[in-house]
Amino acid sequence: MLQSGMDFVSSVSCKQLAGVPEVLDQTPTVTFIPCTKEDEGMGLCAGAFLGGMNPAIIMQDTAFGAVVNTLATLIDSVLRRDHALAEPEAIERVDILVVNRLEAAQHAGLDETALDAERAAERLIERGPTNVIVTLGGVGFLARKEDACFELPAIDVDVVSTRGAGDAFIEALAAELTRMSYLRLPAEFAQAAAALTVSTRQEYSVRLDRKKVLDFK
Repeated sequence: MLQSGMDFVSSVSCKQLAGVPEVLDQTPTVTFIPCTKEDEGMGLCAGAFLGGMNPAIIMQDTAFGAVVNTLATLIDSVLRRDHALAEPEAIERVDILVVNRLEAAQHAGLDETALDAERAAERLIERGPTNVIVTLGGVGFLARKEDACFELPAIDVDVVSTRGAGDAFIEALAAELTRMSYLRLPAEFAQAAAALTVSTRQEYSVRLDRKKVLDFK
């Protein structure tokens, strides 16, 4: 597995894997995050993939039946979005579009220096996505769908480094969306994951897990 370049692994605790999680957790080139259910692990792996990592999940063959719906959801709502912004016509197939301030301005045709996030989200919605999230760094984020819009201010933390904040947001959002179909709670969870990431020393950030994020909220 390591020779094939996998650098992110998730697994449910299992006596048949005795010792394997411990080895992975001590391997410096691997981010190991345990999960409570296989479908949760699929969500974590999907988020890691979107963040540029090469993920793997370890599970028994009997668990495949438990992840069919999760895989179908990911294929439909996540994987099809790959390179959506690079191909303008592909944006019409996007369910949830997440962009930062600069990306929102570029693809909505607005000035980034004085960006109206809600206006940018409205323009992007017109191009096809069902939901649009505009992340605004230390300001927070704005989320919009056709008939509703909500904003959340940034969580007040002592910032150690902003590196990885966007990746943490996307990964956490993707993972939580495997648990529920509505957007607000997964977006709030993603914001907390990003805040925890920027306020944590980088050598420990990769050890963040769902319980830590929920406790942080």
